[in-house]
Amino acid sequence: MDYYFDNWINVSSLDDNDIPSQEELNNLEIGYSVKISNSKERFWVEVNKINDYYIIGRIDNNLTFNENYDYNDLVLFEKKNIFDIHDLEFKKMIIKYINKSSLKKQKVVRKKKNI
Repeated sequence: MDYYFDNWINVSSLDDNDIPSQEELNNLEIGYSVKISNSKERFWVEVNKINDYYIIGRIDNNLTFNENYDYNDLVLFEKKNIFDIHDLEFKKMIIKYINKSSLKKQKVVRKKKNI
């Protein structure tokens, strides 16, 4: 299994008040989604493994500006590279919303076909 490394952005070097607190980073769990950046784009990664030195996660969206790794690839990074965190409850809420939106779109398409 291949793991990808990159020159991930260290969020502590940014002047950004919205980055996760140390407490939020310490409460990070497997299954959470975190946002990291390779300086070309920010993207979501689902956390698969956490230890004292690094985190391994699976890229959770398609990338636009990268040829080395993309959706579903495993990346290795540190807590200092995390821009944002979505916990499991937030992910469940988003999936529920997406599923409802998808059903509504299907109903609209069916209605248009019946006209």
